[in-house]
Amino acid sequence: MKNLSTVILIFAFNRPYHLENLLKSLVKNKESKQLPLVFFLDGARNNDDQLKIKKIKEIIIKYEKYLNLKKINERPINIGSKMNILNGISESLIDYETAIVLEDDLIIDKYFLKYMLDSLKLYQYEKRIFHISGFSFFNSTQSNETFFTRYMNCWGWATWSKKWSLLQTDPIAIQQNFSKKDIYEFNIENSHNFYRQIVENKVGLLKTWAIYWYATIFKSNGLCLMPKHTLVKNQGYDGSGERFGKSIYQYEFKEEVITFFPKNISEDKESLLLLKNYFKKRENIIDKFVKFLVYLLPYKYQKSITRFLIRLRFLIKKAFSYSIFNN
Repeated sequence: MKNLSTVILIFAFNRPYHLENLLKSLVKNKESKQLPLVFFLDGARNNDDQLKIKKIKEIIIKYEKYLNLKKINERPINIGSKMNILNGISESLIDYETAIVLEDDLIIDKYFLKYMLDSLKLYQYEKRIFHISGFSFFNSTQSNETFFTRYMNCWGWATWSKKWSLLQTDPIAIQQNFSKKDIYEFNIENSHNFYRQIVENKVGLLKTWAIYWYATIFKSNGLCLMPKHTLVKNQGYDGSGERFGKSIYQYEFKEEVITFFPKNISEDKESLLLLKNYFKKRENIIDKFVKFLVYLLPYKYQKSITRFLIRLRFLIKKAFSYSIFNN
């Protein structure tokens, strides 16, 4: 029998400094003491990872008195972020009805958990609502409001076990079910090529999980709730993890309680247009050209060259405070 309470899931690997920042923000949420907390630590690849994972466990124990720690799951081998997250969520939602999912590079607002719990309760019987997002690209003066969108963001989010059970992770099956119209709408009316991530996972160029969840929601005619002002920041654009690309400007927390939740279960057209314009502004001609050249190469070379170029872009930006990729 499932536990009717909501579980907080934290996924971590080898970034103790980042995890401590997350836990510092988590304990500022008054609900953190009541909600069960489960960690999933990916396995070490080398001795350096082992030392960092040891430090991570020490940090978790240090914060245990402030939290409702239930379990630390430590993978015996390194299975990668994708499988650690997918398996961890699926394993947890066997026992719990709902889950709030956090990765170690996030920092959350002190009202983040309240927003998640209120949303999960309010929309628990709505068939079209699949996902509660905590992050927002916007800096709305109406910061206590939310809206529905087809777009899924995975920086601090929540869902229900019944919705997660519909997850499709076969890229071939997903591609077969996508029409040209689907691709256009999935790409937020061609403002950003999200569909390419499905193709890149299929050929092994990427090993990511979130695009599968987005595709599942989209093909189910599902919707995601998003705040008009962010309740999450991402500290992972510092070269410590896999995010070496063009960073996203992130607004300061306004720390207002979310009080407005839409009753009309439909996509907000005005916010969709804002998302479309946002993604269009982030499109980069040089990025497109480089990717086009890489895709002309055999698959076996694409992955290593792409990683090299992403790493190079980060190092240039770090050294000179600007990047030729971010004109």
